Amino acid sequence: MPPTPKKRVAIYARVSTNDRGQDPETQLLQLREYAKRRGFEITDEYVDHATGTNEDRPSYQRLLDDVRKRSFKTLDPQVFPSFHADLALFTSLQTCGVA
Repeated sequence: MPPTPKKRVAIYARVSTNDRGQDPETQLLQLREYAKRRGFEITDEYVDHATGTNEDRPSYQRLLDDVRKRSFKTLDPQVFPSFHADLALFTSLQTCGVA
């Protein structure tokens, strides 16, 4: 029997500012470890340095585009902690069949 393919996920980190010691790498390290423990294949990493109230973030927009292209199949709330209340992303995910 062939091995089960890994679930393809992407990870996203966002910090609001660079001047208060915020570093997205801290978030990325935790997300990478979480994905590894779950056996996920990380297909891409998205990083923004901007406030969460602004939806015109470059990596956020690229993430939405990749969702529409079905670049990954799984959205885990632990891998995407900052999207739990994001209606635009949730709608795109449902439309594209991303769970």
